[in-house]
Amino acid sequence: MNAPRDNIVTRSLAQIGDCGLFLLQILAAVPRSMRHARETVRQLWFVGAMSLIIIMVCGLFVGMVLGLQLYDVLSIFGGTSATGTVVAIAIYRELGPVVTALLFAGRAGTSVTAEIGLMRATDQIAAMEMMAVDPIAYVAVPRFLAGIIAMPLLCCVFCALGIFGATAAMLVNLLQRMGRL
Repeated sequence: MNAPRDNIVTRSLAQIGDCGLFLLQILAAVPRSMRHARETVRQLWFVGAMSLIIIMVCGLFVGMVLGLQLYDVLSIFGGTSATGTVVAIAIYRELGPVVTALLFAGRAGTSVTAEIGLMRATDQIAAMEMMAVDPIAYVAVPRFLAGIIAMPLLCCVFCALGIFGATAAMLVNLLQRMGRL
C-alpha cells in the first residue's frame, strides 16, 4: 500500500530536482547568452510589452473595485479618509505583485511554452545542437532574462493603474453622492 505513494513522492521529488538543475543550467548559461542580446530584447518586447494591455486593464479594474468596496466598508465606521491609504497599501503589498504574476504567467508563460514546444516538435532545438548553438543560451536564457526584467516593470504599471482606478472610482462615487453626477 505504501509503494504507490512512495513512487509518487519519489517522482515528485525527482521532478523538483530536475527543475532545480534546469535553473542552474540557465544561470550558468547567462554569460554565454550575452552574445544573443538582440534575442533578449526581442523577448523583452514579446513577453513584456505584449502583456502590457492586459496588465493595465486588470490593474485599472482591480483598483476601481477595491476602492469602491473599501469606501463602502470604511464609511460604516466613519473612516472614509483612510480609503486611499488602505487601497495603496493593499495594492502595493499584496494585490499588485500577485495579480501581475498570475497575469504574466497566463499570458507570457503560455506563449513562451507554446513557442518552445513548437520548436521542439519541429526539431529546431535539435538543429541548433547540430549547428553547435547552445539551445539553453539561445532559447531559454533570453526568455528567462526578459521575464526577470519585465515582471517588476509590469508590477509597477499594475500598481499605478490600480491606484488611478481607485481614485477615479472614489471620485465618481463622491460626486454621485453629492448629486453632481
